[in-house]
Amino acid sequence: MHKYFKALVLPIAAVAMVAAAPASASVFVTATSSTPTALGSVIAGTSYTVTATGIANIYEAGGLDFDADGVPTHLIAAPYAAFNTPGCCYNDPTNSSSFGPAGLNGLLGALVGTFLAAPSSSADYFQLGKSFHFTATSSATLYGLVNDASTAYSDNKAGTGFTVSLTADRTSGSVPEPGAWTLMILGFGGVGATLRSSRRQAPATA
Repeated sequence: MHKYFKALVLPIAAVAMVAAAPASASVFVTATSSTPTALGSVIAGTSYTVTATGIANIYEAGGLDFDADGVPTHLIAAPYAAFNTPGCCYNDPTNSSSFGPAGLNGLLGALVGTFLAAPSSSADYFQLGKSFHFTATSSATLYGLVNDASTAYSDNKAGTGFTVSLTADRTSGSVPEPGAWTLMILGFGGVGATLRSSRRQAPATA
C-alpha cells in the first residue's frame, strides 16, 4: 500500500512545483491587423519580461520585412531605402506624415505595446521590441501591435508578425494561483506523510 502512496505523492509534489512557476503564454500578433492583440494580464508590483520573435512584412509588394525592433531583416532598395538600419518612422520617405499608431518616434514594423484596448493617441503606445522588461504599476492587460501607417495594414503580408511571450519574473514575488497553492499543500503534505511512514517502517536496531 505504502509503495503505491509514494508513487502518487511524488508526482503530485513535482506538479505543484511546476504549477507554482511563472506562467508564460505565447500569442501571435499579426502584421495585418490594426487592432491591438491582448498579450496577457499583469499584476501591480510584479516584474515581467516580454520577448518577441518572427518577422513582420508591412508591404508585401515591396518586401519590407522587419524584426520586432523595427529593423529590416535585409537591405531594402529605393524608394524605401530610408527603412534601412536603424529603421524608419514613416512608410514612404516622400511622405513623412504617414506615421504609425505609435507616432513620430515609433518605428514602423516594430512591435509596440499599450495598456489600452482602444488607444486614442500615440502617447498610449511604447515600444516593446524583441525584449522588454518592466514592473507593472497597476493591474491591467498588456496589448501588442505591429506598428504601421493606419491605412496600410491591408497591404501587409498575411501570416507574418510576431510570436510574443509575457512572463512574470521569478524574483518579482508574484503570488501563485489558488490552484497552485492547493497542489503545493497536497504535495508537501504527502511528502511529509511518506517520510513519517518510512520512519515507522524502518527496521529496529539492537
